[in-house]
Amino acid sequence: MDIVIRFDKPVVVSLVQSRVSLNDYSAISLTAGNFTANLNNFNLLPAELHGNRGLRRKYNEFINKVNTSREVGIINEYAPPIYFFVPKTRGNENIDDIIRDLFNGVNEVGVKDLLMTHWMYLNSSFPELEFQALINFINNNNICLDELHIKIDERYIDQLFNLLSSNLM
Repeated sequence: MDIVIRFDKPVVVSLVQSRVSLNDYSAISLTAGNFTANLNNFNLLPAELHGNRGLRRKYNEFINKVNTSREVGIINEYAPPIYFFVPKTRGNENIDDIIRDLFNGVNEVGVKDLLMTHWMYLNSSFPELEFQALINFINNNNICLDELHIKIDERYIDQLFNLLSSNLM
């Protein structure tokens, strides 16, 4: 299941079945980390990156740049979907600047539905600070999305659903 935020007025938060294909989303937001670079273990990346060493090398350089600059990187040459790569975090830190950078990119490209995958596998406790940054951004900024889908570790889906439901306008 995903949690979906619909940006109608008022904003609606609900649980929905995951969409069947990545192509069902106009954009996907991934963490620029080792698991996304390891194509054998985690397959949300464009199919073109599989088996092509030259592209994989360019991809790894791109991921390193995203993480060292702490800025969101965009790959749109394999669209749809458009891929937004977000710098790695330690699991529960202030990410206001990263959230702002991500949604500035989303708004600039004109994305209407975004799948956020950053919290699919959590090795730590519930990242409340990170979700609070997302909630604060949504409450205080104009979002051009129609829908924001969030995949989260199933152990925390109820906790996130309750947090979003009680804190969004």
